Amino acid sequence: MGKQYRTLEIMQISPNPSVFHLFLNNPSLRNALSVDFYSELPKALTSLDQNPDVNVIILSGYGDHFCSGVDLKSFDSLMMKSQSYAQGRLRERLRREIKSFQDATTAIERCRKPVIAAIHGSCIAGGIDLITACDIRYCTKDAFFCVKEVDLAMNGAFLRLPSIVGYSNAIELALTARKFLGPEAKDLGLVSKVFQSKSALDEGVNAAAEGIAMRSLLAMIGTKESQPKSQRGNRPSPSSEFSYHCRGYTNASSISPVSRELPPSGVVKVNVDAAFNNGNAAAAAVAVDSYGNHLGSGSVCFNTISSNSCRG
Repeated sequence: MGKQYRTLEIMQISPNPSVFHLFLNNPSLRNALSVDFYSELPKALTSLDQNPDVNVIILSGYGDHFCSGVDLKSFDSLMMKSQSYAQGRLRERLRREIKSFQDATTAIERCRKPVIAAIHGSCIAGGIDLITACDIRYCTKDAFFCVKEVDLAMNGAFLRLPSIVGYSNAIELALTARKFLGPEAKDLGLVSKVFQSKSALDEGVNAAAEGIAMRSLLAMIGTKESQPKSQRGNRPSPSSEFSYHCRGYTNASSISPVSRELPPSGVVKVNVDAAFNNGNAAAAAVAVDSYGNHLGSGSVCFNTISSNSCRG
């Protein structure tokens, strides 16, 4: 297929011709997720889903990281256009935008072909949204994960994580926003296997994908389609998620101080550059003001889809 988008690339590089790779292709920003990404992801998945030559899809990231979260700068134009909107119109616009982002991630879940996530380096916030929509998740031992809900003192939503790791584990990760590594992700049930290195991960994922691809495609599609109802469990309805999330989003946007609920004083954002450089996700905190606006340099955060994310 070999079609390249701005933020994604589809390639067939496995020995089995029915195994295709979908790469996050923004390595200079550690595969941060942009507006273009959320537009292109459903298109790429549709092309793979409808291609009769595709049996299995491997989702991974170019460069040293799987995904560092959402790229705030790519959303500047959206926020600038929204400044003049009245509150009601602003909330409706953001509801539509957030719904389109959520639908893009859900396109992974709705794809009829099995999707395997191969995770290395960072998998933060929006990256966790992506992998929880996948069918199977593998990672390296040193891969690190972080759910960034509370660092901006904003309410958000995570649709799939509780059904995978359990409510108590999911809410603990969201409220503490702590970093956890591959072995703990395995213990939580977030990933199925942990590999010692990136090369071992690539080898293991390809072996698993090729084994799956040998099975009947119709049987695989039927097996996957029979799972979502039980997998979703007591997941909140999308409409309630959108309403709840838009409330948190607009409270932290640069709209009007009167309309915002103030987060606790002294809230900090994590400088993710420090996490990448020394593995300490709690290092080099960057101060923000009482509205959650960034005051320093080197780290930005954005709250969308099911979590807020930080990127250096």
